[in-house]
Amino acid sequence: MASDKRALLSIPSRALFQFAVPCRHCATLWDRDGANLDESYRLPNLAGLEGTTPPLEVRAGWNEDGLALRFHIFDLQIGPRAKRMVHAAQWIHVWIDTRAVHDVHRATRYCHRFVLLANVASNQALEAKMAWVGIPRAKEAPSPPPPRSLKSLVREYTDGYCVDMLFLKDALTGYDPREYPRLGFNYAVCDLARDREFVFTAGRPLPYDEDPSLWATLELVP
Repeated sequence: MASDKRALLSIPSRALFQFAVPCRHCATLWDRDGANLDESYRLPNLAGLEGTTPPLEVRAGWNEDGLALRFHIFDLQIGPRAKRMVHAAQWIHVWIDTRAVHDVHRATRYCHRFVLLANVASNQALEAKMAWVGIPRAKEAPSPPPPRSLKSLVREYTDGYCVDMLFLKDALTGYDPREYPRLGFNYAVCDLARDREFVFTAGRPLPYDEDPSLWATLELVP
């Protein structure tokens, strides 16, 4: 009889837990310098459960007008200069569920996916912009974000990048912190040079890019 060969998948330790982390209120989310988030808004390193520390730090803050994020990336290789692209590359992905529903495996109209598209122009200027994209296998799609409801700011340093993002409430279908003070949340930062990614919750081989049950929860605390 032929032997029964089964593929052994390495499931990340983070898949064993459903995480809920606090996200602090911020009176002024955005100014001319980008996201107004100091170290007190830093999110935990969930990858520590697997004994790793990604070369990045992420901060998040909210108020009634929307949600702001700041990514400190401590490695120039994790960026558009590491791999020159003719077209903008998908650098940072963010998933937000304004209802934080974790018992379904297909996205609803309250589930959003945004991507930061980055490129190095011919004049060596670093270019980046936010875009809304669909989620595979979604039951419904949210309303497309209106103009000027997404903002981004990228600064390059000698040893990495600072990437700020702002999602105004008009870009987030169902965003109502008073009635629903919990957000489903995940991110993935793509290492463009080495073909890997750093994910907030459990990564591959799990389908975190389409399954809201694999995302964490942001508790919107005052």
